[in-house]
Amino acid sequence: MPECPRTALFQGSVIQIVVATIVCLGIIVTTGHAAIRCESVSGVPGSYSHSSFYIKQAQANKPQTLSFRTTGPLFFTLTRASRTITGRANIVVSRSNAKEGASEIVCETGWTDPVRSHTFSTPRENDHDGIWTIQVFDEISGGPTGEIPYVIQMILSTPRVDNTLLRRLRGSLPSDVPFGNNARNRTFSLCGLSSGSLRSQSTLEIATSDTFTDVGEGLPQTYFIHADRYVYLRIRSPIKSVITVTISAKEPGVASFAPVCNIEKRSTELIADGMIYAVATWDRLLNPLWRVEVSAKPVGESYATQANQVIVEILRQRDPERRMDQPLDFLASCYICKTVRRSTTETSNSIVSVVNGAISKPLDFLTAVSVTVPSNFTPRQNSLLEQSIETGVAIWSAECSWCTIDTLSVLKVGPRRLMRADLLQAIQEWPGPLSKLMADKRLSGLRLTLGSGPMYKSVSDDDPTIKKLCGAAEAALPDYFQRVAFAYGCRPGSKPESKAVVELMLEVTDGPTDCGKSVNIVACEPDRELLELNGKDYSFGILGGDTWIGSGPRHVNLLHVILHEIGHWLWMGHVSNDASIMSEVLNTSQCINDADIAELREAIQRRREHPYFFPGPQALLARKIN
Repeated sequence: MPECPRTALFQGSVIQIVVATIVCLGIIVTTGHAAIRCESVSGVPGSYSHSSFYIKQAQANKPQTLSFRTTGPLFFTLTRASRTITGRANIVVSRSNAKEGASEIVCETGWTDPVRSHTFSTPRENDHDGIWTIQVFDEISGGPTGEIPYVIQMILSTPRVDNTLLRRLRGSLPSDVPFGNNARNRTFSLCGLSSGSLRSQSTLEIATSDTFTDVGEGLPQTYFIHADRYVYLRIRSPIKSVITVTISAKEPGVASFAPVCNIEKRSTELIADGMIYAVATWDRLLNPLWRVEVSAKPVGESYATQANQVIVEILRQRDPERRMDQPLDFLASCYICKTVRRSTTETSNSIVSVVNGAISKPLDFLTAVSVTVPSNFTPRQNSLLEQSIETGVAIWSAECSWCTIDTLSVLKVGPRRLMRADLLQAIQEWPGPLSKLMADKRLSGLRLTLGSGPMYKSVSDDDPTIKKLCGAAEAALPDYFQRVAFAYGCRPGSKPESKAVVELMLEVTDGPTDCGKSVNIVACEPDRELLELNGKDYSFGILGGDTWIGSGPRHVNLLHVILHEIGHWLWMGHVSNDASIMSEVLNTSQCINDADIAELREAIQRRREHPYFFPGPQALLARKIN
């Protein structure tokens, strides 16, 4: 059998990994000395240096191999974080004299279960300089996903070296860099085709499925799922079409999506059992969020004779330990992708916000949004619309980090009235100090406002907190509570801020909108009091869901449209960045990004200076027409 590769690049007491993930097909050549057990220990000497990485290539009969040069003895800690799948690992350590080619096995751990951390050391008498080789065997071969938490984490401890050499050492180990940092400046590669899972150990499950009508315009359908670093698509089209798929991914949170791959194939090339697949090749993944866009265009067929119902199934590897975000956190990750950095500073009397270097006092802006919904909606349609508006307002509210505490605190959708949960708590605790609440709950963005349950709670006149708010003397209330009281309706005769409430009516049209007759118009705001959804040409809902608003053949994600329209309610105009949520073109728009945040800040200033400013009718278009 061939000997595992070994090369020494540096002399002295520094480890230099030469090959990070060599798959060694043979057994270490020995000089005839019998192997002994590595010693199980409770700790590592304080003078040692430590490097942590994940062993992802190890299998039961094919080890992942590390080769390096250092002095001994070595210490290594093994951990597998999974609690649902157990599997043993075996470590074989060998060493050769730097001047001689033959190596001898120093020790091996024997098969042990690393579900709880185990620390081992090589025999203390093996402290000579030499070329060391560590072979890691993994009985479960990476488990169902080949990723964390099923793979083995190894902490390798060696005699301490100076910082320069230590950086070289860590740069040569298997990388532990989050894929968000490793995805910068990436471009789309070509997605692959496969008849099944790329990993024999995995079982695929359907993460989401949908059927949409291809009307020949190439309007993409966008899907979001949590998966590991593999995602698969099965797409079927009854007539000849060109299928285009674009796939991006990111770590959950507010970072931008990074490109993974795209592909364009004729539907006839996607054979009965064929699948499109994408692999995020970054080194460390923790349940990444995938964005999948699918569109179809006809080839040589007339839509007058046959509709094209495109069937989409998105699959992932089944993971018994996958941790899912709360719904609001998940949607915020889907629709927020920015790089704006914020910090906050507290002065003696107020909280100030630092946004891109500009400092300002909190801005009182818009306290409430009131939406009248169509009376002919079914209960399920009402629920769909209410959830979309509530979620959209919550996401925008969290992004207005420099606004006062009452901003977007009251929401009325049809007969329902809701109030932001943190503000309800503040009213309950009033007249206690609110400066800490303002700093922690309003200026910290998503970290607190979206992380601990529903952001809004349903309220009524009988709620004790509402009675306390409405029953308090107006002069005793802070100005932001006065605006909340007026916005809720406690004092219809009192109007401390004329700009505190936006009231509008939502209509679903069965004909042209006020912005025009074009089928390309998805939604229209002809004035400050009306929002029209083009229900003749589009159906609005959740892709993969069974409740839709409108009767058009083109399926559109309702939350995406509502996020765009809420931007107009916040006095924002369209922005020129095609990927922005406030782009006037839907098929390029993706999420709230830096351009949107800059426009929001300008809109707040415009609103304060010109309370009745209106830029004119705003139409959201399906696609850009050259």
